[in-house]
Amino acid sequence: MQKGRNGGHLVAKKSDRMHALVTKYGPEEAVKSPAVEEHTVSEILKIIKENGWESAVDLVECRRVDLVFNGPELAVIERDIAAARSAKVEGIDDVEFLTVEQVEKEYGTKYPAYRQPGNNLWPLKLATKMFQHARGQTTSRSFISSFLPALFSPATPSIELALHTHTPVTGVKLSEKGDRVYDVETTRGTIRADYVVHATNAYVSHLLPQFAGPDSGVVPTRGQVVGTRPSVPRGDLWNDNFVGNEAFEYWFPRPCPDSEQPLIILGGGRESSPWETNVSDDS
Repeated sequence: MQKGRNGGHLVAKKSDRMHALVTKYGPEEAVKSPAVEEHTVSEILKIIKENGWESAVDLVECRRVDLVFNGPELAVIERDIAAARSAKVEGIDDVEFLTVEQVEKEYGTKYPAYRQPGNNLWPLKLATKMFQHARGQTTSRSFISSFLPALFSPATPSIELALHTHTPVTGVKLSEKGDRVYDVETTRGTIRADYVVHATNAYVSHLLPQFAGPDSGVVPTRGQVVGTRPSVPRGDLWNDNFVGNEAFEYWFPRPCPDSEQPLIILGGGRESSPWETNVSDDS
């Protein structure tokens, strides 16, 4: 499953790395990895549908097509799928193999592929909707506590949720005043808190230096993504989303009326950069 950025893939991979996981941890532990992905996808879809946000977040329920570019890549995928079937991963039977001929007939390209149910959406629109909903007057605690259950109890009072933009955090340290655990230092002052969630992705070592370094650290690697429009209307294209080159490239059309030309999200191309490892400037 993608991380809620760029194009917005929302797919639970049924067999990704399953051979290695089964070999290292055994089948009972290995099946937990796809189970977590499946749970995450289903819960996100549940939130969207219960609140009627499908159109607002550009949700597209479609299929995920993984194009296979070469023999070694195909061998790895086949091995992972075999391991998933042996471990009885839920939903693995929904993954189907497409021959070169089938792919050329349906999609116009000459590669074999694997296909499974999938979704995509506009991540920022989803995040915005969730934020607006969570701070709305009609919000129940259950909506928010489903994400942070350890922080809530039946006696938990109403909470206040605020978003401070253009406010970079410059440091997080243990508080010396005693009534709160942490002091979160920002360019606009200090916030004092008992809990701090670091949701900074590849930028995490800026505040947590123990995660720096190329060997055991979190290393930023800049990616590329573009939006372009096709020469044909939306009705002449597929709903499906695609990945290729071991998922380093991805593309799909955004929803719009069938008579209009949609926005095509095309991402990847790191080999052409080349590989901007340790590049954190995304401006």
